[in-house]
This record gives sequence, C-alpha cells and structure tokens, in this order.
Amino acid sequence: MRTYARLQALAAWTEKTVCRGHYFKQEPKDRDITNFEKKVEPAVYIAYTPKRYDESNAMELIEQLESAAPSIIIMPTASHVKYVEPERFDHYKGIHRPIEFGQELNVQILFTLYEDGLRLPGFIEKYERTGEFDISLVREGTQEGLQALLDWMDEFRDAMLVQQIVPDSDMILSEDDFNWGMRTNQNSIADDRPLYFGLFNVGFNCVAEMRLSEEISAILD
Repeated sequence: MRTYARLQALAAWTEKTVCRGHYFKQEPKDRDITNFEKKVEPAVYIAYTPKRYDESNAMELIEQLESAAPSIIIMPTASHVKYVEPERFDHYKGIHRPIEFGQELNVQILFTLYEDGLRLPGFIEKYERTGEFDISLVREGTQEGLQALLDWMDEFRDAMLVQQIVPDSDMILSEDDFNWGMRTNQNSIADDRPLYFGLFNVGFNCVAEMRLSEEISAILD
C-alpha cells in the first residue's frame, strides 16, 4: 500500500472520529480579540497546512488559506522499510507476525487549538457601546485552552486504542510506539498562547510489499 494512501486513510478516520461534531474557536485573522463568536469544526491536514502567495508570485508566504486552529496535522517521520523483531513480537507478546508484515509507518500528529480567553459579564455590552474592548473584562484562557486540548487528545487516544487498525488500510497500531505530550521547545513546554499544541507519536505496522528482483529469483531458482 502506498504511503500517501495510508496517510489519507488515517486522516479520514481522524476527521470522522475526533473532528466531526466538534466545534472550537477559530483563530481570527491577526488574532483580533473582537472576533470571539465563530466556532468551526477542526480540519485535518497531511504534513502541511495550506498556504498562499501574494499576487506577485513572490516566494514569501503572506497568510494561510485556512486558520491553523483548530486543526490536526499528520506528519510521517522516520520509519523502517522492513523490520521485524522476532523476540519482541513472538516471545514477549505471543504474537506470530509473518515477515511480510514488517513495514512501519511512524507519524507525528499535532493538535492545535485557539483559546484567547473568556469574556466576563459586561464585555460584549461595553464593546457594542464603545467599539473598544476592555482587556480587564477578558480572563486569560489558559486553563480552558489546556482542558479543551487534553480532552480532545484523550478522545483520540481512547479511540485509537479501541480501533487498533486504521480502516481501509493495512495499518495496525503498535501500542509500544504510541506516546503523547505537549509540544516542547528546547525541552520546555512551548508557550504559544493563545495557541495550544499537543503532540502524539504513533507507530503502525504495515505490509511490506517486497518483490524479489529477477536476478535474485534466478539465483534462488
């Protein structure tokens, strides 16, 4: 099975399982705090979020086609083309896996949410009356953003542990290669508030569709 087809299958399952019916704040342009009503379903992207260029076709990116938040990005990482550890899968796990089932697909899955804060009583009325916002009437969204992110990630984790195999693919979860955490920067949690980032590292076992060359087949024959 082709790598991109696997990634598409994982993206489709992820969107169906933890995005549809979920609504989070959309990151407004320039993070304008007065845009506080719009909530959208998260988008799922493979490797990159869409970008667009300016009208002169210069290489400098000027803005995203779609908001980065809320979103999930699935990025393939270093994986074995064909590798089986007999002791690990047979002796310790009691699983007898044929050598053909020895390809890996490891991915990082980045969850992104936007939470700028909770509007306290009087904020909307004052903004509608004066056209200005009173920052003293906005409570920083740290705990709400963190809770929403972790609850969302817990939902993905639990669904993946139940699902085990990605539908319409040959990808079977390797539970030993399934871990998560907050996104870090130089070993410290990255502080990008009002954006909140969580990261999964997920490993899958796949079918290694290897065919012998004519030269090797001739030697074996």
